[in-house]
Amino acid sequence: MGGCLPRARVLLVLAVFSAGCEANNRPPSPSPGPGTPETITGRERIGWNQTGDTAELSTFRYAIYVDGARAELSETTCAAATGGPGFACSGRLPAMSTGSHVLELAAFTIDAGGIIESDRSSPLRVTVTASTAPAATAPLVDGEQLTTSDGVQLTASLLAEGLSDVADMALAADGRLVIAERPGAIVVHDAAGQAFRAAIPGPEGEVLATALAPDFARTGHLFVIRTLPGIFRLGRYRLLGSQLVERLIVLPDIPASRVPAAALRFGPDTKLYAAFDDGGNREAAMRLSEWSGKVLRLNADGSTPDDQPAASPVFWSGLAAPKGLDWSPDGGALWMAERGAEGVERIRALVTEGERPRRAGQRASYVLPGPVGASSLAFHRGVAIPQFRGDLFIAARDGGYLLRVRFDEQERTRAVTTEKMLEGRLGEVRAVLAGPDDALYVATATAVWRLIPNR
Repeated sequence: MGGCLPRARVLLVLAVFSAGCEANNRPPSPSPGPGTPETITGRERIGWNQTGDTAELSTFRYAIYVDGARAELSETTCAAATGGPGFACSGRLPAMSTGSHVLELAAFTIDAGGIIESDRSSPLRVTVTASTAPAATAPLVDGEQLTTSDGVQLTASLLAEGLSDVADMALAADGRLVIAERPGAIVVHDAAGQAFRAAIPGPEGEVLATALAPDFARTGHLFVIRTLPGIFRLGRYRLLGSQLVERLIVLPDIPASRVPAAALRFGPDTKLYAAFDDGGNREAAMRLSEWSGKVLRLNADGSTPDDQPAASPVFWSGLAAPKGLDWSPDGGALWMAERGAEGVERIRALVTEGERPRRAGQRASYVLPGPVGASSLAFHRGVAIPQFRGDLFIAARDGGYLLRVRFDEQERTRAVTTEKMLEGRLGEVRAVLAGPDDALYVATATAVWRLIPNR
């Protein structure tokens, strides 16, 4: 049976898909099984069992037809089925008016030629007992009380406003929040509420990502990925008072795509992980001698760590457009958000084995429900909020919400449910951080909000 959110039951279970795509490369068609009419509230999820291998599963997306009108099935999750082969999958029903409706499902993939979709399933007739059209939303208000689907209570606090096109954020151990603005500046907020803006020295170019050195409190070193026409540059700067000085080019002139994408974070091993898009060249993304389409593991000066295999900084290859990096609380997996060359958004869990780091392998991969437009991700450590412990939060720029992904308690790379938080309340969500105080820091293009747990 398909998995379900805590607040919703599974509507129905579809017949098992055939293993593998059909001979004409079309995905197998879902089958709802018996066409017995169902009476529902419309807030249920729809579930099915899916056979096939993990690589094939990661390419499938799902469409739902309501009275013939097509929409992509959102919040789709798949996990290893309990007690049998294949995967248990489920998705969120779209908004429907009260009354009778006919539902049909189809699986589809996207390649260079466009959408390849299966035949529609046999129809399922449902009667909706209450309207599921989304409620009208209002802008978030400073001091507003929020409650998640599992009862976590938060207070929204407006931390910063009047910002200019926020690209990324980083949080120092002493409580200073560093906000990177895309036009080429950082804004620093300290724990006392004081703030200043510092221009980033060097050639003009858009800022995409920033990260603070593990010894930032002592050295003031911060790292920035910028784009100049057609290239990325990774630079190191020193925050001295209210100015950035001492620019050092760590990695110069890496080819960038027409719409550049990059991510930057320090790992639990104190190494710098820098991810770059493929520069519009898929072949270069696969060549280990080039940095396009790679996650690189570096020392802070840009050199390759001694424990990297083959004296190469390449940690993962084949990327199209990376969108965020963070590590699970146990430090065992690096999770990455990315948009693939075919346009599908995913999160991946990358792991290494043995005492010495090796080039990473993939432990898990999940297709994100559209629309997302992932731009950042962060794991919550959950000290003061045990319900959040180990949850992954994704900034959904296109969707205009914060996506919460929850994992199985025993198998921490197995995603089981998702929840859209702040949907329609903030506009574009650009970045997210989880602080040591268990607060969530959420950035829009012009403001940063702090979601504080109610004690």
